[in-house]
Amino acid sequence: MPIAPVELSYEPPAHGWIKLRLTIFDREIEIDASDVPNNPVQQLVVAVRALSEGRDASVWWHLEPEWYVMRFRHTLGGIRLDIERCQSPDDEASKQSIVAYSGVDVMEPFLGFLRDFRLRDFSEYDWPKVDWRPLGQLHVPFSI
Repeated sequence: MPIAPVELSYEPPAHGWIKLRLTIFDREIEIDASDVPNNPVQQLVVAVRALSEGRDASVWWHLEPEWYVMRFRHTLGGIRLDIERCQSPDDEASKQSIVAYSGVDVMEPFLGFLRDFRLRDFSEYDWPKVDWRPLGQLHVPFSI
């Protein structure tokens, strides 16, 4: 069975931290992100809604002190995902491209992550509550 070009796994959040492992072909990125000052899971929910409506979106993952930013853009071939690492959200000079991938399957692992995260309903002590309402009426081809 062939391996999907994009895979995402995570460890359950603990004390405001979540560890993601994103693999794009043979490139693995480990993101150990905080829920401060933003909740990146909530941002991902909002990003999925925006993408389903034809708008581009981004999600900021705070590593304390650095950041990863995932930018999702519509292309003719599906969705393009660009991941950059930077010192702060406003520091354009420090941005470093980590990986880019385009395809119709880009969002599948992120949708799977959100489905699983939602089912687990983690304690607010470990991760802030997520408002899932933006996922209520997704447009094709997105579904949760």
